[in-house]
Amino acid sequence: MDQKTLAALHQQYDTRMSSFLPSVAFEDGLSYQGEVQSRNDITTWQTLRSLVDVTGYWPLLTHRSLEDIMEYQSGKRRPPHEIIDEGLRLNAENWVHQSIEEYRSFYYHDVPRGEWPDKTQGKTTPKNSSTTKGSEAPRFEPFILLPTTEGWRVPAYLNFGGWNGCPYSPAHVCMMKHWQEHYGAEIMFMGSDTVAMYVSRPPQDRESALQLAWEQFAYCSDTIGVAPGIETLEDLAAKLLSSSVWGFWWD
Repeated sequence: MDQKTLAALHQQYDTRMSSFLPSVAFEDGLSYQGEVQSRNDITTWQTLRSLVDVTGYWPLLTHRSLEDIMEYQSGKRRPPHEIIDEGLRLNAENWVHQSIEEYRSFYYHDVPRGEWPDKTQGKTTPKNSSTTKGSEAPRFEPFILLPTTEGWRVPAYLNFGGWNGCPYSPAHVCMMKHWQEHYGAEIMFMGSDTVAMYVSRPPQDRESALQLAWEQFAYCSDTIGVAPGIETLEDLAAKLLSSSVWGFWWD
C-alpha cells in the first residue's frame, strides 16, 4: 500500500496522525514512521492495531527512529524471511529449557525462588517506555508501520537482539508467536533495548502464571532482580496474573 492510500485510511479512521513519512524498504514492502497524537499509549496503539487487516501494516510505538533501532542491533543484517523461517523451526519449550540451563551454567546458581507474595504486584512496564494508563495533556507519540499483519514477525524486520543477554532475532520470533497463541500477547512498543507487549488473555491461575514466569525469565533474565519487588520467580508470576502489559529490558 502506498503512502497516500495509507495516510487516507488513517485520516478516515481518525487515528490523529500528525506526520507520516516513508522509512526503510524491506523485501516485501516499504515501512513508514511518523507521530500520532496520544493521551493514552495503550488506547492509541489499539486504534492503530485495529487497522492492521485493512492496511496490511503492523503498528509499533517507539521512542527511536526505525533506523536507530536497527543500527543498535548486532551482527550482519539478515532479510526478515530468513529470521522468520529460523524462528519457526525453533520449539519454544526446548528453547526455554536450553536458555535456563545456559543461565545456570554461566552464573553458577539457580533461578531465584521464594514464597508466593501476599499481594499481587502491579503491571509490568518497560524501562524508558511511556506506556501509561493515561495523561492529562495530549502528546505526540512516535510510531512505526511495518509491512506485516502478524506482530510476532516484527523482531525479524528489525533484526532485534543478539547483544548482551538479549536473545537473537529468531528466538524473539519463536517466543512472541508462542505467547500470541497462548496469551493473545502482541508487540506494542519497541526501543533499542526494550519491548512491551499488550496481552488480551493473561494467565488467571498460579500454575499457568509460574509457567509463564519461567518462560519470561528465560527470555529476559532481568525480569527478576531489577524491577522493585521482583526478586523471585514467584514474585514475577504474581505480577503476571491478570496483567495486560508485559515489559522487557536488556541492559
